[in-house]
Amino acid sequence: MWVRLPPPALVKTVNSDPTVLAHIIGIAIGDGNLSNPNSRAVRLRVSCDTKYPRLIQEICEAIQKLLPDYKVSIVTRTPRWVDISGFSNSLENLLDF
Repeated sequence: MWVRLPPPALVKTVNSDPTVLAHIIGIAIGDGNLSNPNSRAVRLRVSCDTKYPRLIQEICEAIQKLLPDYKVSIVTRTPRWVDISGFSNSLENLLDF
């Protein structure tokens, strides 16, 4: 069997530090979910009320710590709430609890 690996420059890292994982798992259990909307990459999505801008920033930073080589996005759904998302195929295995 042959396995094709991407070149080292294209391999993206995921932080598996237990404290970072515990923080993200707590956030995901409270206000988040995992989905695979496009059948290509798993998405961690956390919803948050816009009246908590510091919490939104903290969630973005926590996801960025978990996925340092990936983009974290904020999508405004209504004037009252936003979705904070990060994509990685490693999320399903990392957050398997």
